[in-house]
Amino acid sequence: MIHMHRSSWRAVDGRRERGHLLGDLGWEVDGIALTVTGRQRRLLLGLLMLHAPAAVPVARITTALWPGRDPAEARPAVQVQIHRLRRALPALDLPGGRIDAEPTGYALRLLALDLDVLVFRHRHHDALRAAAEGRVDRAARLLHEALDLWAGPVFGALHPRVRHWPEVTALDEARRRAVATLVDLELGLDRPAAVLPVLRRVLADHPDHDGLRERLAIVLRRCDRSEAVAAHRPYPIRAAGTVTAPPGPAPRDPHRTSRHRGPDPRRAGRPQPPAHADGDSAAARWALLRAADFAERMGGHGQALDCLAAVLATTGPDHPDRARLLVRLADQRARDSGAGTAEAREAARLFAQRGDLLGTVEAELTTARIAWCRSDRAAALDALAAARRLLSSRPRTTWPVPLVASLAGLLAVTRQPEAAVDQADAVLRNGERTPDDADRNRLLSNRGIARLDLGDPGGLHDCLTAMTEHERLAGWVPVVFAVNAMDAAAGLGDLPRYGRLLDRARATAGTRGCPQDLRYLAAAGAWWAFWSGDRADAQRRVRSWLAHDDGHFLTDQCLYLEGRLQLRRGDRGGAAQTLERLTEQSRRGSRWHARAYAPMLAAALAAGRSGTVRRVPALVEEAIDVIGASFLPPEIGVELPILMRAAGVPATALSRIASSPWRDGAEAYLRGYHHQATKLYRTIGSRADLSLCRRRVSARPPSDRA
Repeated sequence: MIHMHRSSWRAVDGRRERGHLLGDLGWEVDGIALTVTGRQRRLLLGLLMLHAPAAVPVARITTALWPGRDPAEARPAVQVQIHRLRRALPALDLPGGRIDAEPTGYALRLLALDLDVLVFRHRHHDALRAAAEGRVDRAARLLHEALDLWAGPVFGALHPRVRHWPEVTALDEARRRAVATLVDLELGLDRPAAVLPVLRRVLADHPDHDGLRERLAIVLRRCDRSEAVAAHRPYPIRAAGTVTAPPGPAPRDPHRTSRHRGPDPRRAGRPQPPAHADGDSAAARWALLRAADFAERMGGHGQALDCLAAVLATTGPDHPDRARLLVRLADQRARDSGAGTAEAREAARLFAQRGDLLGTVEAELTTARIAWCRSDRAAALDALAAARRLLSSRPRTTWPVPLVASLAGLLAVTRQPEAAVDQADAVLRNGERTPDDADRNRLLSNRGIARLDLGDPGGLHDCLTAMTEHERLAGWVPVVFAVNAMDAAAGLGDLPRYGRLLDRARATAGTRGCPQDLRYLAAAGAWWAFWSGDRADAQRRVRSWLAHDDGHFLTDQCLYLEGRLQLRRGDRGGAAQTLERLTEQSRRGSRWHARAYAPMLAAALAAGRSGTVRRVPALVEEAIDVIGASFLPPEIGVELPILMRAAGVPATALSRIASSPWRDGAEAYLRGYHHQATKLYRTIGSRADLSLCRRRVSARPPSDRA
């Protein structure tokens, strides 16, 4: 209880209460600390603060305070604890007390009350938004303010009792994400020393978090501190004085320590340190290779590219490591500029000369990925087929998991989703091999996009799980994982989630992304502006994107957006020119469902011209055939049912397309259920499609709407 009689308090203007949870659990009134006694009441108060301003269900209170007890039987005990806590909290004489009873449970009333946990969440959210908008200084300042609220673990001394609560786990993860973002921002601003105190405080509470320890090593190195090596020691000493495992020798350089406790199978075949490195050149070469390893793991693609290029420049044509270096350099060049085909093909030739089958497969898969990203579908399929032929000569159980992950991803994006799921499941479900955490997350994300192509909504869960697990283990999320989750959310009609994921991906790409990541997010930003109803911003973004004619695999998607915008403003001539470019791009483009864009735009143009309406049904059916049994592409939106109505194509033509809110909205529109259709497009979150749906419905004659 709080040691102060409630009747002694009177409401006074300007007086406030404060509840704090980040470091210790307590309550203050006008700066005077009040002691809360009774473990159950302290736990209940903390649970209410964690959920504020939302209500906490009685069932959740029961499982938190009395694990294993039946919520129905515990209801009287919950009511007793709520009654005692309500009487104990001063609440500045709020009518009814500080705790409010709601139909769904109990909630703290926030009038004249400040909660540090809410302040932390708000400032963290504002910081991410500021970073996404390019206001880096403001984002860093907000993150400092948010993290300065923490004085230790959540609940303080009660943390061991609550550390497995999902609310506490989520809050701890939010703190670590905030620290990781702050480190990236301060390093980008060349202020590494500014983040050292924050990192040390968090590591005192989470000493085994590898992602934070690696960031500390980076920060110390940027500060020219010799203790960077000690900070990156792989077996930290615990507070109790015991070690987690027999300690090994400290690395000479923080870049030389892997995040993984065990051997990393992705290192197989990479250059190993010589037993006796003679001369400065050998030492420099080895340091550059280790720096490249570290940069690749941490998302520093530019640094990895520079290091690998420097090493390759000193590597002779007959050096045994040249082929492996060429593959790695090709991968980084592809991320940087979409190039790298020459390096990958040379690596394949060298591997083939040596009889290294797996090396040749890796080079062919790298060639296929580069070709796919450059919208060269034929070359991508040829290289992928060559890799599969080589792999077929070996038992599948001997295929390295990293190669399987790459193979599954390429099969998924080249419209071979059944094979992609089969390859991923052979590792994830059938237990043929045991992947490490990084490869498991790659397999999950790639399987997710393949499941979506099969019309399986579980693909979104795979993509989100890959994101969550990578962030839990490494402290950050690769942009490619966020992008896959964005595509899944949009395809399943959850554009608000798409927008949140886009904000996260932009924040990460600012410090860990490569130019190709930024290119993708720029296209996504154009579509997000369109779906948000800001056509002017969408027009500006898509024109800026299309001004760089680099053969990117999203070119057809952006051309289709340009065509839709031109038709919306009545520029039919411009839309016709865009259609010509889109048709040419679709002939060689990589994304299979993008082949529906050209017939859709052609049908939209034909529907408004006399004498060409008879072409519309064939064009619409061509687009539906491309979609097949997959989900309706979100870029098509309400345009498809509008054109189907104009062409007389029945709603039953959509039955083979996988069920989703997009398809439900299209079917409702076609059947004349316009209120249901507008409600669905509102729920999906596309203002552009919602407004078009409303305009078309209101434009129809009453007899047609009946």
